Amino acid sequence: MNLAALEAQSEWGDLIAAAVQNARASSSSERLTIALRALLSSMPEHRELLVASAQAFAHAAFAEDIRESLAYATGEARRELAGLVLDDPPAAGERGEAVGSIVHALIVGLAMQALLDPDSLPSPEEITAALVAVGSSTTRDES
Repeated sequence: MNLAALEAQSEWGDLIAAAVQNARASSSSERLTIALRALLSSMPEHRELLVASAQAFAHAAFAEDIRESLAYATGEARRELAGLVLDDPPAAGERGEAVGSIVHALIVGLAMQALLDPDSLPSPEEITAALVAVGSSTTRDES
């Protein structure tokens, strides 16, 4: 079970990486929208993979080897995602780490929502617009 869950997590990572590599546009929000479209459209056909990923995350709390493997894979995914959004493949530094973490958390959250209530998933455009709204609201509040 644990090996299957890790392999499923790796396959999910491959899906994310493929979406990242195919998402090339001029702005960060366009790149994010393209990646989200690819990911969200793949979720219904990969439901078993989503379930296995959720199981892997749950098992990580009890199995150090799974936790370490997932932590490593998650770190790689965050770097790739930061490279996508920032259009900077290395995407090093605090900003890259923060952007990668936020996008990864968004994807994991959307995956869980796809399992529990797929009809409530927002569109990629709605997600991107919501992130822009949160960012601009925060910027206004700080001024």
